[in-house]
Amino acid sequence: MKRKFSFLLVAAACFCGGEVANGQSDDRFFYTAQREKDTQLLNSTREKAEQGDAEAQSLLSWMYSAGFYIGQDYAEAAKWLRKLAEQGDAESQNNLGRVYAYGEVGPNDNVEAAKWFRKAAEQGLAQAQFNLGWMYEHGQGMPKDEVEAAKWYQKAADQGYGKQNIGYGAKAQNNLGEIFCKLGVMYENDEAEQKNNREAHACVLAALEWYRKAVELGNAKAKNNITRIHYKLGEFEKGRGNRSGTWLWYKEAAWGGHAEAQFKFGEMHTTGGELGWGHVKKTKRLVEGMYKKAAEWYRKAAEQGHAEAQFNLGEMYRNGEGVPQDDGEAAKWYRKAADQGHAEAQFKFEAMQGGAEAQYNLGNRYRDGEGVRQDYGEAANWYRKAADQGHAKAQNSLGVRYAKGQGVRKSYKEAVKWYRKAAAQGYATSQYNLGNRYRDGEGVRQDYGEAAKWYRKAADQGHAKAKKELPECCSRISQAYFNGDGVPKSDIEGYAWLVLEILAIKDKDRHDDLSDFYFSQGEFRLWSEKRLSDLEKRLTAEQIEKGQARAVELHRSLGAK
Repeated sequence: MKRKFSFLLVAAACFCGGEVANGQSDDRFFYTAQREKDTQLLNSTREKAEQGDAEAQSLLSWMYSAGFYIGQDYAEAAKWLRKLAEQGDAESQNNLGRVYAYGEVGPNDNVEAAKWFRKAAEQGLAQAQFNLGWMYEHGQGMPKDEVEAAKWYQKAADQGYGKQNIGYGAKAQNNLGEIFCKLGVMYENDEAEQKNNREAHACVLAALEWYRKAVELGNAKAKNNITRIHYKLGEFEKGRGNRSGTWLWYKEAAWGGHAEAQFKFGEMHTTGGELGWGHVKKTKRLVEGMYKKAAEWYRKAAEQGHAEAQFNLGEMYRNGEGVPQDDGEAAKWYRKAADQGHAEAQFKFEAMQGGAEAQYNLGNRYRDGEGVRQDYGEAANWYRKAADQGHAKAQNSLGVRYAKGQGVRKSYKEAVKWYRKAAAQGYATSQYNLGNRYRDGEGVRQDYGEAAKWYRKAADQGHAKAKKELPECCSRISQAYFNGDGVPKSDIEGYAWLVLEILAIKDKDRHDDLSDFYFSQGEFRLWSEKRLSDLEKRLTAEQIEKGQARAVELHRSLGAK
């Protein structure tokens, strides 16, 4: 069933019948008289309408639409409405546009509707301006054009259209706000397609202006868009190296609740560089204040679910920077970040929960950059946590960091301290490393005997490098005694260490066939045995016996199996 025309509002009271004298009525007389009067009104109205009387055409159109004094006929109603519209009556043009838009007389025709809306809109009729804006917004009867839509919505909104009746003023403003939002998005998309940074920057600024207009009209969605634009402008300024501009836009975005901006604003406070404080002397009070601000911004972003901010807040709690040191809070924020797939947070949470082995493994990850950024300082921190719990491998790794100065201040003395702790637990690599320190006199007084002792312990556990170093170490000690180099000259001591050198070579032969040490292993062994043979030729039997006894004693003291 076709809907009634809604475009013509005429007060029916204007066309009511006359009074009845003396307050008495005769129904038959009344209806007969009224019918004659209606017929006269209809004929008079039609005659005037056919002569081009606008008021009569309007009334006749309404009569056909409402079925008042005449049978209801929408086609006739539209015919007389069109005549009136063709005379330039703005309201009739708008109403005729609605007839075509709603298809009240035949199929809807949006092209024709848009034509009549435009005619009325150009005469300043607010309702037609609103309707034309809607047609542009949705691409009805014309190509979709949100800029044109905004233009006509703005005209209607400027007139406060409809505030006195059905709320079209607020509706126009709301639609205008939506259009401004869409225009902002359009410019943002244009920005993404620009290869020229200047043009892209201009697009973002244009988007910001449209979003601001939308916010002024009460569009809540645009507020979030403005925050996003502030962040984009911060990124632009950062790319241009403009620290003050970066700070300004990030701050605007952060205060608007943009999580990424809050995170980056927090990062800026940890260094102060992008805040323009890079040249300022970092007093303890200033640094504490910067860290406190950083923690505040990280928290804002973290509470919105920003994983990197959650991780950084965990770091600040672990290190007591900007917040009181609290491993429980650190673990809480690590866990939140880890639950979102943050690998480094996952490793640290496990390390805090899992004890020395997990802490040692995390140290290895930081050392190698496996799944995390390479960071020798972090590696040393986690090795220390595990080492303090007696983890031998962590103690050795911490010793290596001190020996190389990676993540800690280089110190052979500290290296020896941690090597010795691990070596005492029987960890072969630390025994070998401790032997090296004694051999080279780094962190301890040089002592080849001690070096040989630790090489021997490591070699007995199958440590390849220790087995390779032990014969050379014994050889150096042997030569030192023969030549009186730093020790009292003694053929018996030299003989004993030469025997140990040969035993070490034979022991190595039993375990592997590596022979890239000075020259072939076989040649080295033959050379050592020849030296022993030559030495025995010039020693007495008593000296040889004492030398052999000393070799056995030394062999036992080195802990050989």
